[in-house]
Amino acid sequence: MKQISITLVLVFFIFGITVQAQEFTVPVLSPSAKVLQQFSTSSISIEYSRPSVRNRIVFGDLVPYGKAWRTGANAATKITFGENVSFAGQNIEAGTYSMHTIPNPTEWTVILSKDLETTNAANYKEEDNVAKINIKVNNSKEKIETFTININYITTNSAIIQLAWENSIINIPVIADNKAKIFAYLEKELKKTNPIYQKAANFYLDENYKLDDALIYINKAIEGNPNAYWLYWTKAQILAKLNKKTEAIQTGEITLEKAKLAGSGDEYQKKLDELKQSFK
Repeated sequence: MKQISITLVLVFFIFGITVQAQEFTVPVLSPSAKVLQQFSTSSISIEYSRPSVRNRIVFGDLVPYGKAWRTGANAATKITFGENVSFAGQNIEAGTYSMHTIPNPTEWTVILSKDLETTNAANYKEEDNVAKINIKVNNSKEKIETFTININYITTNSAIIQLAWENSIINIPVIADNKAKIFAYLEKELKKTNPIYQKAANFYLDENYKLDDALIYINKAIEGNPNAYWLYWTKAQILAKLNKKTEAIQTGEITLEKAKLAGSGDEYQKKLDELKQSFK
């Protein structure tokens, strides 16, 4: 009993220190934010501050048309790419850049600069630019109260960086030329003691690449985990792409039986029905 009491005292003491250690912040009108998104073979991160409308007219007034804007508030907005990308068609090397914009009613100019210290966007220098692109403005029916930067519509090699405030939205396409790099990585990993058969099979399936090899890899993955119903479904999809109809359906039925045991029968019944329908 004494030991339990001592333990509880220690727990509360440690909890008290943890609570006290948490930083106290006074609320601000334009709080800072950070977006960190896994993307392609690395990530994209964006650091910015988020002003709100607060019953003001933003674009054309608070943020004048035709003039450079820091794309947020306080410090310059910074964006970091973990690998080389195409930024709305312009090649950008991995690294950190400040992002400025020049809003206009129907089109924004978006600028990436090597100068990370400029807080007054009007003072950015053209020679520090690494990208300058024009993006069409989309109008939002609902007012967006707080300035927001999101990364959406993510695929294995593309994403959209979205800037939204008041009734304006712009979408900036980002593309990573990653296929050769990923294939090289997978082929290297497949030679190791613990090959990544499942990852290789899935990526080859998604890219419609070396499907015969993908079938070999998924079979090896199943050998290592014979109750993993999702592996059988990957196999069924590979067989379907190889136009092996009968084997694909048979494997889909095996998937369904194993999925039922795991409580996922409804989901895979629908998948199997769709697979059968695709062959008609």
